[in-house]
Amino acid sequence: MENLDNLKMPELLEAIVRIKAETEVIKKESEKIRQETEAIKKESEKIRQETEVIRKESEAIRKETDEARKKSQQEIEAIRKETEAIKKDREIESKKNQDKIEKMRQENLELD
Repeated sequence: MENLDNLKMPELLEAIVRIKAETEVIKKESEKIRQETEAIKKESEKIRQETEVIRKESEAIRKETDEARKKSQQEIEAIRKETEAIKKDREIESKKNQDKIEKMRQENLELD
């Protein structure tokens, strides 16, 4: 800022006019910055809201995935148990058939 102490009236008026002009420029720049800041705030809020929607959707998908995984695991366990039961039944049936065959072989040997 310039020293106004030694200026005469015309020079003071000129300095005042210049200062007023500079003040207007600063006001306009400040208003522009305020508007840009407001626009950034609005955009930030929009992004925050979109992020919240995405977070909720992601949470719902995660829950669905967890439920599907649990259901799949239960189905796999049920199939495994059923397979084990079938395997045991087949083993028992195979043993019975082997016993029958052995009995028939013994009977054939006795007949000979």
